[in-house]
Amino acid sequence: MSSMRTVVVDKIASVTQALGLTHEIRIAPEIPCEEGVVIVVEILNNKSTYNTLELTSGRMAKVARGDVVVGALGHRKALFGYSGHIPEALKPGDVIQMLNIGGVLGICDSATPDKGKPFDCKVLGAVLTFPYLGERIGVTARTGYKRLDYDAPLDAKGVPVVALAGTCMEAGKTAPSSRGCATAGSSSMPSRQPGSRSGATSWRSRTPALGAP
Repeated sequence: MSSMRTVVVDKIASVTQALGLTHEIRIAPEIPCEEGVVIVVEILNNKSTYNTLELTSGRMAKVARGDVVVGALGHRKALFGYSGHIPEALKPGDVIQMLNIGGVLGICDSATPDKGKPFDCKVLGAVLTFPYLGERIGVTARTGYKRLDYDAPLDAKGVPVVALAGTCMEAGKTAPSSRGCATAGSSSMPSRQPGSRSGATSWRSRTPALGAP
């Protein structure tokens, strides 16, 4: 891609954890609007509440206007927080919103008053990876392109199963789901876990978890 360029990012969201990204990233202006596509954005506003981002290290970092952040496109339906969807088209300069602390990005449809408006984010481009040894052929980065290993029993379809106990909203089902595991939790509603590496659109998910918290 002749139009690709290099950017140095400030924060890498936990939703991209499996990719092993560094802070110097190649991006391209062509952005597939699909769940899991990894993009770079610039934060456009400050917030006094719900203003942190979980990094790939697991650490929570405060986000502020001007930060350059790596996240991933995703849909989200939330009881307490931001709900949103992936836009039909995106180009550099477009404005979208950060939908959760794991770095899910999309168009915000609704918000709860206690969390205020979400972060507005100016799109800079899609993250590129270079999987072909000895060739500089950039491929759009996506979450969930590989699974993390789990020492867990498998279900009938060969997906690792992890059982978790806890209250419905804090059972922690999202963390195993984000790693390609089928989870058996206490509720069919999406859970929220502040320390998880991303969220989940479904309580039983074989795809990248993008929906909560």
